[in-house]
Amino acid sequence: MRYRVGTTSWTYEDWQGPFYPPKTPGEERLARYARVFDTVECDATFYRMPSPEVTAKWAEATPSGFTMTVKLPRRITHDDAMVGSEDALRAFLSRIEPLRAAGKLGPVLAQFPPSFTRKKGDAAFEPFLDILPRTHRFAFEFRNKTWFVPETYDALRARGASLVWTADQQSHSPPELTADWLYVRLIGPDRAFDKFDRVQRDLRPVVEQMRDRLKERAARASEAFLFASNHFAGHGPATAAMLAVALGLPAPDLAAAKRGAQRGLADFA
Repeated sequence: MRYRVGTTSWTYEDWQGPFYPPKTPGEERLARYARVFDTVECDATFYRMPSPEVTAKWAEATPSGFTMTVKLPRRITHDDAMVGSEDALRAFLSRIEPLRAAGKLGPVLAQFPPSFTRKKGDAAFEPFLDILPRTHRFAFEFRNKTWFVPETYDALRARGASLVWTADQQSHSPPELTADWLYVRLIGPDRAFDKFDRVQRDLRPVVEQMRDRLKERAARASEAFLFASNHFAGHGPATAAMLAVALGLPAPDLAAAKRGAQRGLADFA
C-alpha cells in the first residue's frame, strides 16, 4: 500500500513560528507545507466554493506528485443533506477541475454532522451516490453510528466509494474497507486546545492502534490517505509526522517548511 500522510488544512496562524517561519504570508504557506508532506486535506472548500483561479493557484504552488483532497461544501452535506444536490455538485467539481487537470486532485470528502442519522439520510443516500461521477474518488465520513451498518458498506462498495476511518481520543469508526483505497482522519473535539502550536496530549497508543488496524484490515487497499487534525493532539504537523513514523515511513523533516527549495516528485519516492 502507498501511504500519503498530511494534515487537515495548512493555513493556521498558530503554525507561524512552530512550523512556518514567523510572519509567513498566507499565499506562501501551501508551497512551504508541500516541502514536508505530499498531501493535504483542504477544509476551506467546506465553507465556500473556490473559484477555478484559486484552485489553479493551489496546483501551481505544489510540486509534482502532490495531491490535495477537498471537502464537499456544507451546502451539500449539511444544508441540503444530499437532497437535490446535482447542480451544486456539478458546479463544485467544475471549480476544482484545475487540480484534477494538473494531476493533483485526491479524493473528495463528504463529511456529515453527528446529528445526521441514517434515518434522516437514507432516502437521499443511494440517489446521491448514483450521481457521483466515476472520474473522481469520493470518501464518506459519518459521525453518527446509525450509518455503520452493512447496507451502508454495500452501497459504498457498489460505487467504489470509501468509508472514512476516523479516530479521536476515545473512539474509532468501524474499520470497514469499501474501496481499493482508504481515507483516514485523526480528529478531536473542536475546543480541546486553546492553541495549535505544539503536541499537548500523548496519543501514541491511538496512533499505533490505527496503524495496527491498517495492517490487519486494509491489506487489499493500494493507497491510503491519512490526515491529522490539530484537534487530535494539539499540533497537526507533529501528529502527522508521528503517524508516518508509526507506519514505517521516513520521518518527515518538519524544519523543511522553514527553509530550502520546493521539493519534487523524487523526494517523495
